[in-house]
Amino acid sequence: MTSEHKSAIESFGLRKIKSEVTLDFMPAYSALHFGVVYGREYHEDPLFRIEQDRHRQRQLFERFGRFGLGCSDPEPVIGVGIQPLDFLNHVLGGRFEFRPNESVWTPDKPLSHIETVDDVRGLGDVDWETHPDFAELFRQVAVLKEHFPDLPVSSIQGVHRDGAKGDRSLLTMHTPCTTAFRLLGERILELMMLEEDVARAVFSYIMRQYRNLWDAICCRTGWQGRKIHFGDCAATMMSPQLFERFCLPMYMDLMKEFDAGLIHSCGPSSGLLELFARVPKISQLQLGYGTDLGEARALFPQASILAYYSPAVFLSADPGWIRDDLRRMANELEHDFLIAGADTDPDTPTSNLHAYLETAREINEAVAG
Repeated sequence: MTSEHKSAIESFGLRKIKSEVTLDFMPAYSALHFGVVYGREYHEDPLFRIEQDRHRQRQLFERFGRFGLGCSDPEPVIGVGIQPLDFLNHVLGGRFEFRPNESVWTPDKPLSHIETVDDVRGLGDVDWETHPDFAELFRQVAVLKEHFPDLPVSSIQGVHRDGAKGDRSLLTMHTPCTTAFRLLGERILELMMLEEDVARAVFSYIMRQYRNLWDAICCRTGWQGRKIHFGDCAATMMSPQLFERFCLPMYMDLMKEFDAGLIHSCGPSSGLLELFARVPKISQLQLGYGTDLGEARALFPQASILAYYSPAVFLSADPGWIRDDLRRMANELEHDFLIAGADTDPDTPTSNLHAYLETAREINEAVAG
């Protein structure tokens, strides 16, 4: 790593993640065990959402506060947004589905008709300034600011404010390839293998919509995006060869404009680590369970690494396995890590929860000491 690269990472606060193990739950768990209500009202009424989020934090504190989870008197968080690919899906004509125990979901594939480059050209770019979904974001922000005038806005649809005036903000997206899996379905893989020009046109179109959205949000807020998050949830669904041909050049080119970057890959990502390492200025990796964490640390000695724990393993393994597994992961990561048990299933045994949290406390206290 060059001194310039190291300086950029430290300046933008992405390397200084504290080493710890933590736990979070899928919405279904919070709905069943904490009584949190999701659905349409949660996503359309920002005051109701804050009420539910604060209730969730209090429930976490009541049940797991001794392990460092939750808060007895949580402060409201002033932000609005859903998963980037779901937001874009809806903007392009997909339906929202709302359920009381789940995050909003978009089941449609509004670009499934794409067959040719001309089909992509015929889509037209989103005019964010006049689009009702964009206006809804700022309506909700205005409601929140009216009720909590002293609290800063933390995020708006994937743009996360950072810096005194938002001048070091983080821009997040699901990468064009991952987004295409939702907008077209597995058809995108066929296009990548058989109609390369069409696949590239789709990716360029998706990337342009995200960039135009970021520009529109930053124009409204005065923020400036200096960091970028690649939400590459579908990366492990393709071969390293396809990733190298279609994804890597785009990410390397984008990083010419940013000071630091983060890569998120949901699944076991060992086969992609060497390709990730070719992207400059990556200061954090977010890696799925089953990734070779020792190799990740060797390839990214200065980066923060967020390693996800598997909800399936958490659900089915025995407590002893979970304890040993967490210790193994922490040892392989060595430093600057976060192990996150995310999207914990509502049927996860209490004995497994306690084994995880007790071991997490042990690791966290050792790091703090």
